Amino acid sequence: MKPNLLPLLLLGAFGSFQIQTDHRSNTSNKHQERKIVKKNAVKIFPNPSYDGNITVSSNTLDKLHFYIFDLEGTLIHQAIFKNRQKKTVSNLKKGIYMYDVFKDDVSVDHGKIIIK
Repeated sequence: MKPNLLPLLLLGAFGSFQIQTDHRSNTSNKHQERKIVKKNAVKIFPNPSYDGNITVSSNTLDKLHFYIFDLEGTLIHQAIFKNRQKKTVSNLKKGIYMYDVFKDDVSVDHGKIIIK
């Protein structure tokens, strides 16, 4: 995540200006986010796929919301995983897709799916 920088332009007299940046520390929030973020919440195979079919496997007992988007941001597929479930996604057309995985409205994993 990018640091919390809020640039402020303050216009002074006669058109001169100064640039000030708010350097508030969010170390506690960043630390909490690191605890929540869990890469590899799902396993996707095969990736790349040559037939348009992939298997998505949850690596956790937690309830996960899984989304696949095309590169234009259109939602292609969504699923909910519980208790290390495994599901197959079929008929994906040739191309590159992005996936995002959420637990309790927090993104815990994301990545790329390639269909050749």
